Amino acid sequence: MVAGDGKFRFAIDRGGTFTDVYALCPGNKVRVMKLLSVDPANYPDAPREGIRRIMESETGISMPQDHPIDTTKIEWIRMGTTVATNALLERKGERMALLSPFLSSSAFVATVVPIRIHSIFVVSMG
Repeated sequence: MVAGDGKFRFAIDRGGTFTDVYALCPGNKVRVMKLLSVDPANYPDAPREGIRRIMESETGISMPQDHPIDTTKIEWIRMGTTVATNALLERKGERMALLSPFLSSSAFVATVVPIRIHSIFVVSMG
């Protein structure tokens, strides 16, 4: 897979302890970085910091933490989290329900589906 138009592609897994950042950089170079998910003394947001560090290193352009990242150099970012999944598997956290609105021929209907430990929910954003 070649990064299109000289842009970066990022795949990020934000866990409770660590955030892993995988980058396919322009020129097909692969970079991997692991950061603490919470480290307020050094950065406010681990995924953003991983992206910033990799782009700064690969482009040679200074990208201060307090400035927006130039997203014109990014083709896509895919991000997942194990935090919620682990909470479900470990049965930690508050009781929850999934609200699933849909349109019927007669009216808008909202159904409530209890989230159970054996249930798997897949969300597609496009």
